[in-house]
Amino acid sequence: MSKLKKIKEIIFSNTDQAFDDVSVKSLNNNMVEIVKGDKHYVFLIKDILTISMGRDKEENEASLQIKLANDNYCIEFSGSNNAITKLYISINMQCQLFRNKKTHGAILKWMGLTLTIFVSICILAAGASNSINSATNKSQIALNENEKNEIKNDQDQTFLATSKDPLLERIDKLSEPNIRLADLLKKGVATKDYSVKLGDNTKNDKLFFVFSDPQCPNCRKIEPLLEEVLDSYSVEIFPVSKIGRDSSRELVSKVLCAESTTRRSIWQSVMSGSLVDQESCKNGYIATDNNNATYDAFGFIGTPAIVREDGAVFPPTKQLTEASLRAWLTEAVQ
Repeated sequence: MSKLKKIKEIIFSNTDQAFDDVSVKSLNNNMVEIVKGDKHYVFLIKDILTISMGRDKEENEASLQIKLANDNYCIEFSGSNNAITKLYISINMQCQLFRNKKTHGAILKWMGLTLTIFVSICILAAGASNSINSATNKSQIALNENEKNEIKNDQDQTFLATSKDPLLERIDKLSEPNIRLADLLKKGVATKDYSVKLGDNTKNDKLFFVFSDPQCPNCRKIEPLLEEVLDSYSVEIFPVSKIGRDSSRELVSKVLCAESTTRRSIWQSVMSGSLVDQESCKNGYIATDNNNATYDAFGFIGTPAIVREDGAVFPPTKQLTEASLRAWLTEAVQ
């Protein structure tokens, strides 16, 4: 097996393990990403049903199965005994961290409830004491029932706010329609300086956008999928250099330096790894940097980033297929 170099930039910020041709990443002990070659898996730890490992000692090989709650979906890996053992330990470690986090949250909630009960007892005791001294003070001490409910609701909302995963919040926010983003991308398309057009806009008035890096394996992987939906949609590719950095910037510059009518064929050559007979230029570098700045400004999570015509972004936690993409595109707010 070939050694996998650590990916420079991807959805998750921490690399926990990198061995043989498998990389395991996590964030906030809630989600796991596994990269194996050009295959990319992202799932919530809470969705893991079972993790099982089998070994062939004679061949020094092993296999690992991860069964998920989503329609009993199963991910299977095979490789050297050493690599699969490390993968098994790494995923189990993430599961343990997740369980510890849940336990910690439950303890905090229990402590909050205990404190509330203690305060209530104190209030009741104070009320009882005052009722002996003066019956008229009862109404001053007792909390109004509506005030009690408001305090309880505030406590619940505070707990929920502090327990919300930042990454999931970010994904939820990006998944919402964003008119500002949509208008900006449409203006960028109109200039013919920043994007590569797939399909024929004269035939299809429906449109969506993709931020794509030529050095991103998953970006290359979805190219056939994008071609499949051109019967119903036009696609505008906004090339960026977020994964390949300088090497991607050079390639993207060559694409964007070409006339808008010829960019599609050059882009396809770049994405297939073919040599490109096109010079880079200053305007191409400027356009690439502007696309990168837009990507950063709107806080996209990894590439490819698919943006609907209403500015909503395809959730990275959702499986991307032709069917799921078409269904999601029809949900665009008009």
